[in-house]
Amino acid sequence: MTLKVNFECSKREKVVKNLELKVPLNDYEGCINELEKMSARFECELDQTDTYFRVSSGRLKLRQMADCSELIGYHRANDQSSRLSNYQIMPVSNPSILKQILKETLGVRGLVVKKRYLWLLDNTRIHLDFVKDLGQFIELETVMQHHSIQTATNEHNQIKRRLKICSITPVGESYIDLLIDGFSR
Repeated sequence: MTLKVNFECSKREKVVKNLELKVPLNDYEGCINELEKMSARFECELDQTDTYFRVSSGRLKLRQMADCSELIGYHRANDQSSRLSNYQIMPVSNPSILKQILKETLGVRGLVVKKRYLWLLDNTRIHLDFVKDLGQFIELETVMQHHSIQTATNEHNQIKRRLKICSITPVGESYIDLLIDGFSR
């Protein structure tokens, strides 16, 4: 299958803009074969637990992994197409205390548990996600930090075509929204 390697969280805060798309993953092995043909690089396997908190605008989650944790705040429309996502990431050195503080002050919206296989191709992160109680998904995140929206869109669309996911109905909601709304395929 895949080799498990260590993933290192960012050591500093980041503000980033992505072009994102999420679709159900129907053929995991076929997707892996296509990624290898495209010369995408397998980066790592991650076990992630995301705790979402109640906020008035956007989304706020504490992502906990084996070796590191991050607080992630983001704004993204729930569109069934490729869409822009603006997010901020902050490394967290003591996630249990932060989780308790946020739980007591904001309240917990829900929990998303997933195994993520992270692949990289040019400026795009390709996530093959196995989400507890939801199933399998592929998620593209084309980073726009040093590129124009047109350059990012061209790369994003080319990867969609190569992975043969253009005809699959995209999922506009985040995993937490799907869990709360009772998503079924």
